[in-house]
Amino acid sequence: MRKRIIVAIMLMISIIVVAGFQLLPITESDSFKIEDRRALVPNNSDIDLVIISDIHYIADRLVEDSPVFINMVGNGDGKDLIYIDTLIEAFINQMLIDQPDGVIVTGDITFNGEQLSHEQMADLFSRLNAAGIKVYVMPGNHDLNNYYAIGFKGEETYRVDRLSGDAFSELYHAYGYQEALATDSDSLSYVTALREDVWLIMLDSNNYESNNMQMKSVTKGQIKSGTLAWLAVVLEEAEAQHVTPVLAMHHNLFQHHPLFEENFVIENSEEVLALLREYDVRVNLSGHIHAQHIEENEGIYDIVTGAYSVFPNRYGAITIDEKRQFNYQTKPVDVSSYAKEIGETNPDLINYHTYGPAFFHDVSYRKAFMDLLLFDKPDEVIIPMAEVFAEVNTLFFAGTVAEERSRLLESEGYQNWLKDGKTFYSEYLQSVLNTEDQDENSLTIELD
Repeated sequence: MRKRIIVAIMLMISIIVVAGFQLLPITESDSFKIEDRRALVPNNSDIDLVIISDIHYIADRLVEDSPVFINMVGNGDGKDLIYIDTLIEAFINQMLIDQPDGVIVTGDITFNGEQLSHEQMADLFSRLNAAGIKVYVMPGNHDLNNYYAIGFKGEETYRVDRLSGDAFSELYHAYGYQEALATDSDSLSYVTALREDVWLIMLDSNNYESNNMQMKSVTKGQIKSGTLAWLAVVLEEAEAQHVTPVLAMHHNLFQHHPLFEENFVIENSEEVLALLREYDVRVNLSGHIHAQHIEENEGIYDIVTGAYSVFPNRYGAITIDEKRQFNYQTKPVDVSSYAKEIGETNPDLINYHTYGPAFFHDVSYRKAFMDLLLFDKPDEVIIPMAEVFAEVNTLFFAGTVAEERSRLLESEGYQNWLKDGKTFYSEYLQSVLNTEDQDENSLTIELD
């Protein structure tokens, strides 16, 4: 029955597949042709990958002596955009040292889709490609047709050129699209061979077509019906060739926090999950929520790699061995050591191991403190409440709440939050601190 459904889908849609040197539409008799030159690593070799998400890079030329920008970052969501240049340079340097086979980028490459920011990121990625490290990119909700694409100069902001969907696949052609086995005509999705028996499916979950200069950009995600049909064809072909698929997208398959569903989980997640279960897909790699978290549902794992622009500025290291065992482990970038190596004198950067967590803690503290000022509470109550919120939030984003859970549950600040009734912050703290302990930073499973 499933074969008949897939054949019907294949007759209804057309996708592009690389066959030798020609681009051909798939028909019932065609299949994905893999040449040795198109697989990332040879057969019987381990696949060593890195995944990075939510870089939110903004070109330095778009930020000129701007107190407006500095104030926005200091009162934002914890992204350290003041030092994003050094952060991404430190990451590139680490990759050149470690020499993984490939780097997966799961969206929100730029702050708000500025064309100049994209161009500079493409230049940075070219250094990895030149060193033999393949880069695979997919946009996030911030990256295309973004209403908020602006530059900062002094006290003013101004509109800047934004990147479109068509321009994305052109600019980043060398970073996934060039050697794709197939691309989707309805989105920026594509599939590539990591090894002859392992494919990486980069799935576009974004809604950017309706974004314009008058309409604020869409945060929520979904897999379009045409893309879902394309995915079904890809998974059917993978099964026929005894290939294990690994998925990656920007948005999440599952809810990773009771308050993080709308705008975070793809809208048609049940439909997508039904297809993934049918073909025994085990892993989806995602980002978007900025926090480090792993969620499992009926044998499928959605691994969220925390935002690189946010403390603790980590990436995920992935190994898929020759028996298709999948291992994931987060790793930090030593920004302080890199800053010293390049002769940096800025104390924030050469001491980034203390500056980074302090910056995120302070941003979190200010958010809670400003909210609590709306209530008639004395400072001796507000201060410990804001402090415990900042500490819990910092640990949650790092995926390390379990290490301090008992102490935080008994803290004065948390007990004050419990007396505060049902507010967003109190519900957030309760949900984080009353979740069952699990390892959010590592995972080992069998893909088959």
